[in-house]
Amino acid sequence: MKTNINTESNNHKIRITKDKLDHFSQDGNDIFAGTHIIADFFDVPGKFDCMVMMEKALREAVIEANATLLHIHLHPFDGGGITGVAALAESHITVHTWEELSFMSFDVFMCGESEPLKAIEVLKKYYQPNDTKIQVIKRGIIKDVEII
Repeated sequence: MKTNINTESNNHKIRITKDKLDHFSQDGNDIFAGTHIIADFFDVPGKFDCMVMMEKALREAVIEANATLLHIHLHPFDGGGITGVAALAESHITVHTWEELSFMSFDVFMCGESEPLKAIEVLKKYYQPNDTKIQVIKRGIIKDVEII
C-alpha cells in the first residue's frame, strides 16, 4: 500500500455536481472535506476527572459549532484523567487529558457548515488553559474540480 505524506495536491481531476458538494466546505478557491483542529491546552488548572463537566463542555461545544451530536462516550482513568469522543454527524470531537501534566488535547474535525473553531473557544472557556497551541488543517482539499 502506498502512502503519500505531506503532499500539496491530489493530482486527480474530479467532476461533480454541485448538490454532491453539500457536505464539503469552501474557502476562496479551496474545496475541501472539512476543517480539522488540533488543540493542545497547557497548564490547565484542575478539573481533569469531572465527567459531568466534560460532557457539558462537549455538548455546548457541539451546539456552538452548529454541529449535530450523535453520541458521547467518556472513560475516566484511575488516578485522574479522561478520554472520550463526541461522535457527530459532521465527524467528531475527541479528548484526552493528562492530569499529572496539566495538559489536555482536543481533536475537532467537522465538515459542511459547522464551525469547529467555535467548539475550541467553548472548551477554552470551560478549562481555562494558560497556554494553547492550535493547528488548523483543511482535510481532503480538492485542487482540480469541475462542477457540472
